Amino acid sequence: MAFINDLVDVMTGDASINALITGGIRYGFLPIGFDNTKEWLEFSHTLQSEDKTLDCFESSLYNIETQISSPSEDKLLAIWNLLKPYLTSYDDGSKIRYINIEDENKDYDPLKQMHFITANYTVLYIG
Repeated sequence: MAFINDLVDVMTGDASINALITGGIRYGFLPIGFDNTKEWLEFSHTLQSEDKTLDCFESSLYNIETQISSPSEDKLLAIWNLLKPYLTSYDDGSKIRYINIEDENKDYDPLKQMHFITANYTVLYIG
């Protein structure tokens, strides 16, 4: 549970990104019928492995999936251009030691009239 709380703090911790997310930042998936006139950031995680560091601290590798959604490709890219460097340079010096991007995919859903960028990251967590 501590990891989820720390992850939420990371995902909501940048004021410039928050200002662009007009719909909200959500852990998990957007509900059916979400407002597709707004920008959204959703994220989830899965545990990849657990181990101990050399100094006997518990360490875990997590996979984080993020998805940015926007009706505007320009706004989508503006959020992405802030989010990606923010996450990949993040290190709180104690628990979340690095976040490394693994892959990214840009898509458009003509039915919802929404642009999406989905990205997967690996996170080293010491807890």
